[in-house]
Amino acid sequence: EPPPVPRAFPEAVAECWEDEREDICTACGLRPQGHGAPNNFYRDKARERGVCYLCLKRRAQRAEAWACEKGPEWYRTIWIDEVSDRNGRLVLLVGRFDLTNWLDGRHVKTLLVKIGKDQDDYVSKNPSFARLRRVWETTKRFWEAVNEEDIPLFIETSCRRVEVRPEDRDTVKDNLGDYHVYEADLAGVRTSLVWDPDRNRFLSADNLCRLAEVIAGPGAAGLCEPSKAVDLVCNRLGKLDKIPLYEPGGYGRVRQPHVVFRPRETRVIKQSYTPTIPILAEPATFMALIPADRALEVAHKIKKRFETEMGKVRNRLPFFLGLVFFDRRQPLFSAVDAARRMLASELPPESWAVRYTRRIGKTVCEIVFQNGISWQVPVVMGDFNTHDDWYPYYLVEKDAAGRAPSWRRLRFSLEEAGEERYWIHVEDLAPYDRVKVYPARFAYLHLDTSARRFEAGSRPFRLLEELDEMVRLWQDLEITARAGRLTDTGLRGIEALFENKREMWGLNEPSKDAGSRRQRAERDHSSLVFAELVKATLRKERLEDVVQPEQVTNGVLTGTLDLYMRIMKRRLADFTQKEV
Repeated sequence: EPPPVPRAFPEAVAECWEDEREDICTACGLRPQGHGAPNNFYRDKARERGVCYLCLKRRAQRAEAWACEKGPEWYRTIWIDEVSDRNGRLVLLVGRFDLTNWLDGRHVKTLLVKIGKDQDDYVSKNPSFARLRRVWETTKRFWEAVNEEDIPLFIETSCRRVEVRPEDRDTVKDNLGDYHVYEADLAGVRTSLVWDPDRNRFLSADNLCRLAEVIAGPGAAGLCEPSKAVDLVCNRLGKLDKIPLYEPGGYGRVRQPHVVFRPRETRVIKQSYTPTIPILAEPATFMALIPADRALEVAHKIKKRFETEMGKVRNRLPFFLGLVFFDRRQPLFSAVDAARRMLASELPPESWAVRYTRRIGKTVCEIVFQNGISWQVPVVMGDFNTHDDWYPYYLVEKDAAGRAPSWRRLRFSLEEAGEERYWIHVEDLAPYDRVKVYPARFAYLHLDTSARRFEAGSRPFRLLEELDEMVRLWQDLEITARAGRLTDTGLRGIEALFENKREMWGLNEPSKDAGSRRQRAERDHSSLVFAELVKATLRKERLEDVVQPEQVTNGVLTGTLDLYMRIMKRRLADFTQKEV
């Protein structure tokens, strides 16, 4: 008999609200703020933080483990401010594998144990518990490798922290909460400090590169390396006579000065850390916080890992990768809620037509589809010698003549919905074959406001292959800017022209088959006119060798500028200045 389904205990939660008139805890969303505190001091402290005492205690326990300078919490981080980039933004990286058809055994049967010359001479793998468990473990290891290998590869690993020891430590110790974070005012510059009572010190909990650029003033952006940034912050702390500490203020709250201390000693902590916070790494749910300025590089590396490790079964393994950009002052709950909405979206199959297939070297077969997407599928086993006759098969719905492809060399058939379906080896696919695939998807969302999270999952996802196209397009725009042929203002003007015409001619609205013949004809005419406008504009601006007309009509150009210029604050002028 299976174990009972976990459920909430509303009776226990209801008891917490007896004779309570406080607001709900902003962390757990269950108990009243301040509930469960052993005395009035901690009750008031929890109320000031907008949480219940249990959540306050959990925060302190994690902060205490971090302050011990041991374990993964220290060598990574637990503070959002440390994860944020120099613009104060970070990304909640999310992903998932949809294993529905694998765990019910349907797709496990598409993997063969043996296949002979006769169509009926094959043996599918049995969807035993051991095989289903290996499917789960393989996809789980994929996300663990992302946390341990891919993310540290692109994120700065030489970030350091600063330690500040107060002169009047007894006064500080009596007035501050153990391992609580406070907002320090460094002569007009705000930063986060954590009080460590066991070692009588404050620890920085902020991106010191961003803080150093604020201290240095205008014109210093991007000039502070991690080592120089730490020295600059350390010098600023050492020169101050007094440092006031404030309780972190939430929305609608006024900052309240809590205590003022005099710094006695400041020093740089030798151990470096990687600014990332792993949250969850399960096949169906992956979440991690990373700096926003490295998000696309990390996403690109994850895409390459997916293509390498899952290349043989990518046509029947639904995969999603999402980026939720938000400011360090935004509530983490909003980002997590947006991520959950993304992950809850369906990843339906599509029917793609094959253009051609070709062998690349001895180990890879490239399949090119009519929509321009190409996949490189490994066709040898792990010894790089034995031909793989067991894994890389595609479900062909019909061939060029509209018939079932029952005559191919490497093929087998399985019954699906009462109908016999043919699975064909990737090297035996023919032009104009219609194959059923589960394409990998990609999406991003910028939480400029908390309410923006409700848009997550409401718009159609992009194909994961478009991520490479966006990266290449931005690189081409950088090269064009270095050559003096393009500026930020000019690029924004071109984009504004295209977007205005889209809006004016109703091309931003999703196309529908419904409607009169006249409405469809008008839309088709507008699309043709817009395509000609795009070509003429690109020729006039001498960008026809940089931006393809299809990248404008399918939204790749808009998505590229949205990601790089509006969200990550990149500027073409920066590259022009570097060359000068």
